[in-house]
Amino acid sequence: MNGNEIIRCCKCMETDGLLLGRNFHGKFDLQIFNPDGSEAEMSGNGTRIFAAHLVKIGLQRPEAPIFLNTISGIVICKVFPSSQKECYDVIGNLGKCIDEPKEWKLTIKGKTYAGHVVSIGNPHFVIGVAELDFPIGGIDNFFENRRNFSTEINVEFVVVNDFQNITIRILERGVGETRSCGSGAVASAIVGHHLRCISFPLCVHMPGGTLHVFKDNGRHFHIRGPIIEMP
Repeated sequence: MNGNEIIRCCKCMETDGLLLGRNFHGKFDLQIFNPDGSEAEMSGNGTRIFAAHLVKIGLQRPEAPIFLNTISGIVICKVFPSSQKECYDVIGNLGKCIDEPKEWKLTIKGKTYAGHVVSIGNPHFVIGVAELDFPIGGIDNFFENRRNFSTEINVEFVVVNDFQNITIRILERGVGETRSCGSGAVASAIVGHHLRCISFPLCVHMPGGTLHVFKDNGRHFHIRGPIIEMP
C-alpha cells in the first residue's frame, strides 16, 4: 500500500493507524503506519493489538509467546483470555531502553518546555507538568517538526501522582493527540525512574485506560493491559 491508500484507509475506518503483517513460519513481520501515511518503527499498543488478532483468528495460541518483527526489533507478546467479552489481557515485551534519558528544552510561542528525550524503539520527549488541563491545539506541529529534534517525535506530558502511579497526555507523530500509547507509557516510566520520582512496577493512567508497566531482571520493559475488540 502507498501513503495515499493508507491515509484513505485510516480515514474511512476512523483509526489511529494501520497494521500490516506477513507470516513467515509462525513469526510475523509487522509494519505499522500512522494515519498520515508515515511508517512507525514500533508501537507498544499496535503490537499487542496485532497479537490479540492472531489469537482471535487462530494463527497463534493463547498464553504462548508471539514474536513480532518491527523496524526497531522483535516485540514478544503473550495473550491471555479475559472474563470480559471480546477482550484480551495482553503483555508486550518492548525490550530495553535504547538511549538513556537526555535533558532537552524547546521554546514554542514564548513558552519553554523542559523534559527528557528517550527511545524505547521509537523516540519520545517526556515533559513533567503540574497538571494536564491545558490547550494543546497549535503546539503539536512544533513538536513534530524535524528541525527541533533529529526526527519527528512523540510527546508525553506527565503528572506524577505517587511512587507507583502517573497520569499522562500524549501527542503521537503522524496522529496528533491520542487516548493511549504503549511505548509512551514506558518512556514516561523510564524518565520518572531516572528522576527517582517513581518505582517499578507502576500504573500509567491515560484517557483511554491504564497500562501496567514493569521491568524484568534483564532490564526489558513490559506493558500489560486490556485489548478490546471494537464493534
